[in-house]
Amino acid sequence: MLKNAFDLVFAFDEVVSVGGREGVTPSQVKMYTEMNSQEEQHAKVLTISKENEAREYAKQKQMQLAKSSAYQTGSRVASMGNKSMPSISSSSLEQQSHSKNPSANSGQSSSPFDTMSDHGPTPLMPNAPRKGMTLSKKTLGDAFSELGQSYPAPVQATQERTVAAPMTQAPFNQLMSSVKVEIDEQIKAKLEVEGGLQGEIECAGSFIVTVFDTSNADLACFKIAPQDQSFKYKIHPSLNKASLATSIIEVRDESKKYKANMPVPLLKWRSTSSSEDDLPIILSCWPMQTAEGTHIVLEYEFSAADIGLEDIHIVFPCPPDARACISSAEPGQAVYDAINREVHWTIPIIDLREGSCGTLEFNAMTDIASLFPYQFTAVRRGQTRCPVDVLECYHQSDRSSINFALEKKSTYILTVGA
Repeated sequence: MLKNAFDLVFAFDEVVSVGGREGVTPSQVKMYTEMNSQEEQHAKVLTISKENEAREYAKQKQMQLAKSSAYQTGSRVASMGNKSMPSISSSSLEQQSHSKNPSANSGQSSSPFDTMSDHGPTPLMPNAPRKGMTLSKKTLGDAFSELGQSYPAPVQATQERTVAAPMTQAPFNQLMSSVKVEIDEQIKAKLEVEGGLQGEIECAGSFIVTVFDTSNADLACFKIAPQDQSFKYKIHPSLNKASLATSIIEVRDESKKYKANMPVPLLKWRSTSSSEDDLPIILSCWPMQTAEGTHIVLEYEFSAADIGLEDIHIVFPCPPDARACISSAEPGQAVYDAINREVHWTIPIIDLREGSCGTLEFNAMTDIASLFPYQFTAVRRGQTRCPVDVLECYHQSDRSSINFALEKKSTYILTVGA
C-alpha cells in the first residue's frame, strides 16, 4: 500500500470527484493514470533540438578556425619563400601546390589562397611581403567595419586573374565566397490513409543566386550540368534564353548587373510523376474507433537505398480536449501539444543505417475525422531529383574565375488523408 500510495491516490482522484462517483470505466482509469507527462516529453524534444543546434554551430566554428589556421600557415610559407628564394614566381608556387595535392586537379581548391581575395586581411606576420601570389578580387571592408575593427591594408596582387578548374560543392562562407548558389526543391504529394498515392507527385525547384561581392561577381555566369528533358525549365526574363541550350546561365544585357545581397531566382523547373516508387518512404496508418475515442497506429517503411532524410516531422491535428496519450514512438520522440492542437512526432534522421522502419501509436478521445489529414515533412540535403549542378562560375566579360558556395536540398511534403 505504501509503495503504491501515489498511484492509488491518482486512481481514486479519477473515480471520485467532490465526494461523488465519476462515470469512468476501469480501462479509462488505467489509461489516465498511465499517461505520460506531455510537458516533460516536450521539454526533452526541445533539449535534443538545442543540443543538435549547438553541435551544428560547433562544427561551423571548427571549419572557420581550420580555414583561418590554413590561411595563416600559407601566409607564413609565402613570406619565407619570398625571403629565402626571391627568384621563385607565384605561378611556380601555384603549380607546385597543385602537383602536391591531387585533389586540385579534380576541381577542389586545396590551397587557402584560392579562396582569399586581394582585399582580404593581411597575414599576421608583421614583415610579410606586399607582393607574391595571384589572388582573386574580393572586398571585405564591410565585414571588418561591422566587427568594429579597422580595415587592414590590402595585399597587392597582379591584375591577371586565372581561370580555375570547375569547383565542386563547398561549405558556404560569406567571407570566402563572392557568390552563393542555392538549389532548392519541393516534392509534394497527397496519399491515401492506407498508403496509396492520390493524384500525382509534383516536383518544383529553383536555382537561386545571391551575389555578395559586386566588384568581382556583378556579371556572374554559370556553367551547369546538362538538362534532364523530363523536367520543364523556365529562365529569368533578364537572362539569355539561347545560352541555356548550351547549359550556360548568363545575363542577356551586361547593363543588367546583379545587386549585392539580393537573392535572385535565375532558373525554375517542374515535373510530375504518377509512380509511388518516386517517393523514398511508404506511410501506412491504421485508425480504429474505440469506446474511449480513436486508436492510431502509424508505420513507415524507408525504401530508398541511396539517400537519407533529415529533420522528419509527422503532425496529426488533435483537438485540445482529446487528451491524446502516446503509447510508443520509435525512433524519435512524440508529444501531444494541446496548445498547438497536434500530436507531433520528430525523428532526426531516417536511412538504412539507422533502420528502415518506425512506428507511432497513440490514443485520443475524439473521432477519426478530427485526426486527419496529417502531414509528413523531411529534408534531403546535398541532392535534388533534378540533376542541376554548377560546374563553373566565372565573370561574363573576362571569363575570370569567381569563387562560389553551393547548397542543395530537397524538401518532401506529404499530406495524408486529405
